[in-house]
Amino acid sequence: MDRSYAFSGELRICKINGKLSSGAIGSCIAVIMIDMIKRVGAMAHIMLSGKAPEKESNTTKYTCNAISGLYGKMIRQGASDKDIRTFIFGGANVLRDSNANLPESNIASVKSCLKELKLKIEKESVGGFERREVILDMKDILITCSIGDAGKREFWASKHGGNNRT
Repeated sequence: MDRSYAFSGELRICKINGKLSSGAIGSCIAVIMIDMIKRVGAMAHIMLSGKAPEKESNTTKYTCNAISGLYGKMIRQGASDKDIRTFIFGGANVLRDSNANLPESNIASVKSCLKELKLKIEKESVGGFERREVILDMKDILITCSIGDAGKREFWASKHGGNNRT
């Protein structure tokens, strides 16, 4: 199974046997959307809060542009509003800077944009001081997450399972 990476400012889609990884995320936010009925998943690697300025060429590095773009990709793949499950990760203050507001701003912006689209966050791992890496495995319909130097751990798994779950 090939693994694709959602690098900073990118949106990625995967289907039944696909795997997506955020790579290391610090203050950035990884948003994952899954439709288990259509067996499609998606990931955005968001860098900045709010909406992109008009002259910005890479709009998907901004929260609202990335989330609406990711949601649009899911709908074009046949996903249904009622079946999309949403997860968020990141927003860590990895520099441990007491004056840094970017991580908290990113988290608040993501939650606000998801709320505007009426997408409920099923589960989250945000804040703190440690980097994260998340992997979405659509074969087994599960999400793994590592925080800091800790190994990858199962973060969420479908109760219905994938190809290898009962």
